Amino acid sequence: MPSGDEVVTVRVSVPRGPRALGRTTSGAPGADSVPCAVWGGRARRSVLNWRPGDLVEVTGAMRCRFFRAGGVTQSRVEVEVTGARVIRRSRVA
Repeated sequence: MPSGDEVVTVRVSVPRGPRALGRTTSGAPGADSVPCAVWGGRARRSVLNWRPGDLVEVTGAMRCRFFRAGGVTQSRVEVEVTGARVIRRSRVA
């Protein structure tokens, strides 16, 4: 960032339960992709060591950010992460 702050952004995939609305065309439950912004040192270090397939826990606050792009006001919802940890490592290396 111009201020010198460092931010790591990740997307956490959250599978939907078996009774979830909005199933895929195959009838199987889908997943939701949740964008996350990680500012803090300990949480940032944890996220940088994640691997695809890891089962993770994220704590923080949902934030709705507004910005202008191409002359249009847009919004984005993300989790501002205050804590992050691996619960179970993926077997994929």
